[in-house]
Amino acid sequence: MMELKFDSKQVQGYLRKLGDTRWGDTPFARQELARFLARVINSANNKYPRTPHRHGDLRGSAKFVPENSGRDGLTAKVGFDMIYAHRIHEGKPEWNWSEAGTGPKYLEDKMPEVNQFWEDACANILKGAMSDAG
Repeated sequence: MMELKFDSKQVQGYLRKLGDTRWGDTPFARQELARFLARVINSANNKYPRTPHRHGDLRGSAKFVPENSGRDGLTAKVGFDMIYAHRIHEGKPEWNWSEAGTGPKYLEDKMPEVNQFWEDACANILKGAMSDAG
């Protein structure tokens, strides 16, 4: 599986300062995390370089998995669950890619955008906690 891993630990510190004992594990926080992970997959599949699609269904194997939800916050993985996903991700630009606009680093090249998505999700979780508290 080719994957990225995210957690809400940075948000938890702020929530504790607000007196929020849930540490970010609320339905709203889980919803924001799921929305964030769906945005990552959408970006990988639809923005250059897109997730390749030639043999098998790499694009269709996209998934996000919440790993931990509870007192220690939210943790999740997002990626593509095919045995060859990592090899394709690390491929070479000169390979004969099956579709225009697809290619290697289909997740990694999105990191600046993904980091902005993550900041947006964290900000929304904090705003939700502050509106609940106040």
